[in-house]
Amino acid sequence: MLQELTAGLQSLGEQLRARTRGARSFVRRFQRLRSEQVRAAPTMEPVLFGYAKPPARSQGKEVVRLCQTTSIRASVQVLRKGSEENPHSHEGVDGFWWVVRGRARFYGEEDVLLAELGPHEGILIPRSTRYWFESAGSQDLELLQVLGYDRRGPVDRFDHAPRNFDRSMIQVFDGKIQREQDW
Repeated sequence: MLQELTAGLQSLGEQLRARTRGARSFVRRFQRLRSEQVRAAPTMEPVLFGYAKPPARSQGKEVVRLCQTTSIRASVQVLRKGSEENPHSHEGVDGFWWVVRGRARFYGEEDVLLAELGPHEGILIPRSTRYWFESAGSQDLELLQVLGYDRRGPVDRFDHAPRNFDRSMIQVFDGKIQREQDW
């Protein structure tokens, strides 16, 4: 009986050590990602940016990154006619979406329609809200996205269904304007 108890305790100890290693590994990966995000953010200097629709592809999505600091990021997402984003939510991120061109439908929990938007209309999606959207018109959808980050906690995207785009196929363009003079 003492041997069984000792063996059980040893097994439990091994399980705890494995979980601790896994937790430490997760924390290290998280800290590395957070530090990379902060390093990737530009210095706190004014940034000029502009937007031009990227070249058309047969299907899919393009992103034009406009600007970023440690607390906000702005970009324009272009979804080709008939494309849609999968249901997902963002922990620690509030999202501002504004239609530049085209039409968008935004859906919430249980695929309830939140809004159908046309040019110069928008929606604010608070953090942790499950949503998805689609290009709903006869032309490509161009959406201005402004994200506000709460850096006091985790900042993550949670997919509630498989992604509709192969992330490696999403083209990202830089919207920064290069000037000869500095600020």
